[in-house]
Amino acid sequence: MKEGLGVELTDRQIQVIKDHKESYSFKELTELTGVTRNVLFRICNGDRKRVSKVTYARFANTLYHFDKSYTGKNELEAVNRVSELREELGLTDQQLAEQAGIGIKLIRSVENQYNEPSPATWQKLADFFGVWVGYLVGATDRRVR
Repeated sequence: MKEGLGVELTDRQIQVIKDHKESYSFKELTELTGVTRNVLFRICNGDRKRVSKVTYARFANTLYHFDKSYTGKNELEAVNRVSELREELGLTDQQLAEQAGIGIKLIRSVENQYNEPSPATWQKLADFFGVWVGYLVGATDRRVR
């Protein structure tokens, strides 16, 4: 990629990608983000810091705590999106837990901000609601996939 094109990843953003790599294989991370294995591998190995705007958007829409805009958001607003989406579907917290395959205590603690779920749990909730993980956590206002 030519110098000046795309977006330069910050060290924090690279660390977020590496943190997700601890929980996912390259294949799973590729499926989750839509970013090629080669690009992910080169970022994780420190061979690449600049990505296209499309790749950046894919990371921002799928990886929790990736986009800088998250830090400017109110965490309560982000967590409330889980209860907001649950209520839109007319579900109780117990029904959400059963249908999404997540423990009721975890659902309640997420909605009340007592617990920070794992990236896998955020992904499970996002898949259930049909939204981006970034939308659930407040990193983006882009809701629909």
